[in-house]
Amino acid sequence: MDENDLLLSETLQQLDEVSKMMPELLRQMAGLFEPPPWPREEMNTMYRLLAREADLPKRCRDPRCRRIGRCQGGLAAEGGDACAALWEEADLQKLEAACNALIVGWTYETRRLGEMANMILASKLVVDDEEPKGTKVQRAGRGGPRGNNPACPHPRGSTGSP
Repeated sequence: MDENDLLLSETLQQLDEVSKMMPELLRQMAGLFEPPPWPREEMNTMYRLLAREADLPKRCRDPRCRRIGRCQGGLAAEGGDACAALWEEADLQKLEAACNALIVGWTYETRRLGEMANMILASKLVVDDEEPKGTKVQRAGRGGPRGNNPACPHPRGSTGSP
């Protein structure tokens, strides 16, 4: 075997190893773009903070809340929330606004991750030599003079050469 054959053999072996790792790498990459978990814990934290601000634990019928001085309830408390009847309208509006802010943040993050995934997929379409069926990607340097390419207009606005 000469040097070129040895180099080719090593390269093919490395490509084979990389191709075996691809499913795991793709799975890990997909995990990067999964939506974040629903902000349930954050909503319950807001519930408990606002309950403490409204001094509800001292008046709550749950002995744990009174003894610890902190609300043990939440938006989805098991067995119902002992202090639900103690909430005043103004405090409920604060809680609703706080939860809505958390939902807006969650929605934004979910959309941001989706857009990042779409951008990566779109860049893969441009990089790949083989275009998927039904998709025509305009690449720079193809399609005649620069002025005739709407994706890359001529800097002086003319349609011919400079």
